[in-house]
Amino acid sequence: MWGLPRSYLYDEDYTVEVKNRVVTTSALRYRTLWAVVSVYLYRSNDTTKATKGVTILDRDVVLSSFELIGNDAVMKSLFAAMCSCLEPAQACVLLDMSFEQEHRKRWVLIGKISHDMKQSCLPCHDELLRDLMRAMDNLPSGRRRSCGSCLDHLSRHTPDHRRYEITEFFLSTRWRPIRDRDKHLLGNWSKCWVAQVDNNWRMWADPGAIRLLIQYFPESYLLDQFDDILRVVGNTYLARKLYLRVVPFDLGKLERLRREDPVTYAYILVKLNKKLDDCEALHIFTQSRGNQDVGLLLWCYGRMGLWSVLNKIYGELSDGKRYLWYRESITELMSES
Repeated sequence: MWGLPRSYLYDEDYTVEVKNRVVTTSALRYRTLWAVVSVYLYRSNDTTKATKGVTILDRDVVLSSFELIGNDAVMKSLFAAMCSCLEPAQACVLLDMSFEQEHRKRWVLIGKISHDMKQSCLPCHDELLRDLMRAMDNLPSGRRRSCGSCLDHLSRHTPDHRRYEITEFFLSTRWRPIRDRDKHLLGNWSKCWVAQVDNNWRMWADPGAIRLLIQYFPESYLLDQFDDILRVVGNTYLARKLYLRVVPFDLGKLERLRREDPVTYAYILVKLNKKLDDCEALHIFTQSRGNQDVGLLLWCYGRMGLWSVLNKIYGELSDGKRYLWYRESITELMSES
């Protein structure tokens, strides 16, 4: 509100001056006056209304010129309350397609529009969704991500045919951060997306596409693409998910994992309801000294019920021995890096 023209707020009894964020009256009195004006404003749909010498403008005009909210919780609440009084079409118009709008205001408006869409998805909402998709081409990277976030959020409240259109847009776009908006497909998968996801994997090797491959594609496909997928995901949770899908169909992958990544090997055994013998468990623990996933390894031993192994490890790491073990582990990590 700081920086509003004087014509926005004046009264026949006194004048509010705004110069370089300094007003002649107190900030409390100024905001109180604005709140009073807001009450007058929302009693009328007229473009302007004069009440006791106060000029009151239309709702969208006032809200489009609303002061920066920043970290002011009161002003954010006031802005949200005023937005709640808008008609659905007014809220859609107020969302800035250039994405230069303050993000707090933007998400207040997205919340208002989402609320309206839950009640009924109107033509103004369909037009807004199309505008958001069209806007991607002309936005710089950072603002494009903001646009994608808004479109993703609003798509959750659309009819099925519109959600299909938006999902297709996310999957087929040339911008990776927007393609990664396909996460919601993890809970709403359909075979109609197989061809597009396969294309995204082969063309861009997107993490989002890999998640969908591992979750929904047949084991024969994963076995065929196993080496390529593993090369991309590295030593991450996706590698563990991949092994869990293919090991029951190719035990040779388990032996390979045993040699290359003993911690993940132990994890897969837990998920397959298998366990290590005590000797091998102690050997793997010794090998994994300095591995940042040693906590996961101990978790696996707990799930396997290897009490004697854990008790032996506890004895080795107690008191001064623990300090020596940690120091050696850190030294190994630093030498590897």
